[in-house]
Amino acid sequence: MSAQKRITIAIPSYNQPEHLRECLESIARQTVVDKIEIIIFNDPSPVDAEIRDVVESFSRLNITFRQNKERLGANDNIQQAVRYSYTTPYVMMFHHDDTMAPQYVETCIELLDEHEDAVWVSSNFSFRKKGEEMQKFPEVAPVRYEVYHNQADIVRAILKNRNISFGSMVYRSERLKDLFFDFKRFVQNCDRPAIVDVVKDGVALFILQRLVNYRLHDAQDSKTNMSLTPTHSRALMAYYKSFLPQPFIDSDRNLFFKFSTNNLLYGYSGLVQSNEDFQTYIKRAREEGLINFFYIRRAGIRALLRFIMMRIKH
Repeated sequence: MSAQKRITIAIPSYNQPEHLRECLESIARQTVVDKIEIIIFNDPSPVDAEIRDVVESFSRLNITFRQNKERLGANDNIQQAVRYSYTTPYVMMFHHDDTMAPQYVETCIELLDEHEDAVWVSSNFSFRKKGEEMQKFPEVAPVRYEVYHNQADIVRAILKNRNISFGSMVYRSERLKDLFFDFKRFVQNCDRPAIVDVVKDGVALFILQRLVNYRLHDAQDSKTNMSLTPTHSRALMAYYKSFLPQPFIDSDRNLFFKFSTNNLLYGYSGLVQSNEDFQTYIKRAREEGLINFFYIRRAGIRALLRFIMMRIKH
């Protein structure tokens, strides 16, 4: 690695050469491309030859291609990338099917240089559906960002529905050792607790401009993973609650119950595997202090109506 490299972009990849091509195109457009090295952690698939062709077509980029000998799956491949021994001061974990604005890496480096106590910096993002432009971004200057001074601030930002994504974060490389994914407790939602836990003795930064395009498609792990249960959903809400001072101050009470009540009610209908009926689910969530019907909104009401109609039909 050249001494001038300041950031490594780690890309766990699998099975989608054209998406990877667009991802690498966005990296090639970075204003500080000379300061970037890329490591691709590729899981075996039937199109590995095409993926290698894509990588070789970006000879102008500093790319190390690591081919897994056997299929690890998305979660273990990400874990592998997190545990890798990096030599640059900063590391970005980036999805192989997403793209970033040309100034994104430079902006993240500048913010981390300025805020020496920052553990990570992330960006707001835009969802892009099939056929939508993946290389279109807003102007960056002047950069607008929020500083989260502790873990409670990060949780509050999540409850406000800030688009904080593990897949666009830039970390101080020495802090990756603290990043832990509790898949057993949270399943595919384990990235949110991980990015909160890692900021136990520092601050975090969130760029308000949408400098990442997040691709929506049917092959995403978040859509194909069917192991989420009501127990996992309640565990996530209980985790968020644990960071908010008790008893609740009014602003935290409103924020938490609006989020938790409606997410738990609405999300129940999408849980494929469940050993609980809806009434038991609600009872347990209320006993755990995760649902308060005073804060029910449109999404929660739709879930209740759907449940009532299902009961009528049966």
